[in-house]
Amino acid sequence: MINGIPVLIVVSAVVITVLLGMMLVLHRASLRLQKQLEFWHELLERTTVGILIVSPERRIIEVNRRLCEMSGYSREELVGQSAEIMHLDRTQFERFRQWFDNARSDGPLMQIEYQYRRKDGSTFWGVISGGALVLPDGNMGVVWSLTDISDKKQTEADLAIERSHMQTLFEVNGSGMLVVSSIRQILQVNRQFCNLFGYSREELVGQSARVLHVDQQHYEDWAPRFQEAKAGFPIASADYPWRRKDGTVFWCFFAGVKMQLPSGESG
Repeated sequence: MINGIPVLIVVSAVVITVLLGMMLVLHRASLRLQKQLEFWHELLERTTVGILIVSPERRIIEVNRRLCEMSGYSREELVGQSAEIMHLDRTQFERFRQWFDNARSDGPLMQIEYQYRRKDGSTFWGVISGGALVLPDGNMGVVWSLTDISDKKQTEADLAIERSHMQTLFEVNGSGMLVVSSIRQILQVNRQFCNLFGYSREELVGQSARVLHVDQQHYEDWAPRFQEAKAGFPIASADYPWRRKDGTVFWCFFAGVKMQLPSGESG
């Protein structure tokens, strides 16, 4: 006994106090952890990119709201399924394994443009990137971020069609057409231009426009006209001599206008 108080009671009171203190600390830590989990979950849900977490077996463990919106599936329909559910077919699913293995091994970060299938069977283009993630069970999975780029792909397709139309018009034009860079290097010619000068397209593209002029003086005399056209002032010239591949000289009407080249420079 201590001061008339049984030792067992004193020890028990101390133990209870310590346990209560530990429980309070653990409770507070649990609350902090819960708040952190809620924060990250809210962040996951509000992000504008689709998030997909998959297991080593490529089964879907978690998705966010944006991923569900893109795919047309609910979270309940996706979690637990093979990621194959979002691929166009089995072949594409297997082909994608190389990028999955790269991401899971924490290889170089890559962005891949890939086509996926929605629940309704329609397809969409996405750009996807992923990295290794340690899962709650200790295994190494992959977290993917997916951005829908269908609008971008449609714009590219529309531009390709327009470019094809312009190329057709360029080729079937009855006049010879020539595109040169700011340093007067030949970038493109059409069929009629080749017929006029006796060269093939391969012989002209990449050459200096000097090859078309009668001589060096002629080439230099034409420079001011070229600069005027490049500055945005359309030029036209009648009765101007040019030299064919075989050395013969012929006269033709030549007109030029400024154009923006794919490189961004003016030609």
